[in-house]
Amino acid sequence: MPTLARLYSRLEATPVAVLCALCIAVAITVRLAIMQIVPVPIESDALSYMLMAEDFASARAMQDEFGQHLFFSAGYPIFLGIFFKIFGGSLVVVQTINLLLAALSLVLVMRIVLLVGGGRVAALLAGIGYSIWIPAAYGTAFVLKENLSTPLLLLVLVCVIQLAQGVKPRFHAFLGGLSYGFGLLAGASSMFVGILFPVAFLILWKRSNFAETAQIAALAAAALIAALGPWLAYGHAQTGAIMLNSNSGFNLYLGNNPAADGHFVNIADTPMGANWHDYRAQADEVQMSRDLQSKAVEWIHENPVQAATLAGKKLLLFWMPNIPDAGEIANGNAHVVARWLDVAQFVALIALGLIAAIALRRAYPKTRWIIAAIGLFWILHSAAYIIVRYREPIMPLLIVLAALLVAHWCRPRPEAGYA
Repeated sequence: MPTLARLYSRLEATPVAVLCALCIAVAITVRLAIMQIVPVPIESDALSYMLMAEDFASARAMQDEFGQHLFFSAGYPIFLGIFFKIFGGSLVVVQTINLLLAALSLVLVMRIVLLVGGGRVAALLAGIGYSIWIPAAYGTAFVLKENLSTPLLLLVLVCVIQLAQGVKPRFHAFLGGLSYGFGLLAGASSMFVGILFPVAFLILWKRSNFAETAQIAALAAAALIAALGPWLAYGHAQTGAIMLNSNSGFNLYLGNNPAADGHFVNIADTPMGANWHDYRAQADEVQMSRDLQSKAVEWIHENPVQAATLAGKKLLLFWMPNIPDAGEIANGNAHVVARWLDVAQFVALIALGLIAAIALRRAYPKTRWIIAAIGLFWILHSAAYIIVRYREPIMPLLIVLAALLVAHWCRPRPEAGYA
């Protein structure tokens, strides 16, 4: 038996727990190394998350650095706040939590591979791929909500696939509802992924009956309400409004105004910029969100062709590699090398993921769930603007597709005598 075929057979016979432990060890090692060399400033979004987490840990009303209650997504700071209450608030605590979340994401990545029909070699490849995926490894050092929203999105997909297969439907409906709800709190970008639940329930209906499926769907809805209810009640008590966050109108306006170009545009560079400080001194965060949403919708209605073109541009920008800028290249340090490796990884993933989506549709029909989740997450980002890290929650799914493809290519063929 050739060496590759022998190695493939041995890996397929290795317990999944052993393969998973190996991948986690690699992931933790890579991330700890990055944490030792990367400076981590606590500013901007990170500062607000830290302040909100400290407020939560101290049982105070959660506020960001500008005194707003609902502007930033609350899921990540609430999660941090639980640990801050026990261990105190510090960057070390945040990074430790992020390491645990990274390990959870890795386990879920490998689980998804197995759920869609991939073997242990594919699961190992996906686990190693996620372990050394530079943006995720780099992000673990920072106070970023994607550290939490990524495993929550992956957990939603696991539950949806299990529901469609009729595996412990009540358990996965409840867990899926909770995961989806907490995912919305961590970042509303996963909102459209929830469309997969009705599809899963329709498939489940065919496996059982309407009454049982309706009960299971109601359980998922109850879990969703349980996840979102306390935060919505808190927001209403603080601001008088019921909303996940107050940044939706702000972001929609930044992505849809005469100065919008698909990327993040500072509010000072928009038509609102000239009077922004005076306006903010008078309007609260809820009124600001509603006013800016109205202005964005008005601009879209008045400029439908330009708005549609801009939305298409955002969808393209979503998949653009994160090329280092001239300033970064001029430094010529290890960071730039890592950035170019990031670009190489990304291009390879896009190519392999696209080939896998086409070539494996018959061999692995359940990959349709993965493709659908990626597509639904992607479409939502045509609304506002594109920042590279916003795509991170679905990059593990591209890694899954790439791993399935590579494992499929490497699998010993029966006609060669290696069944």
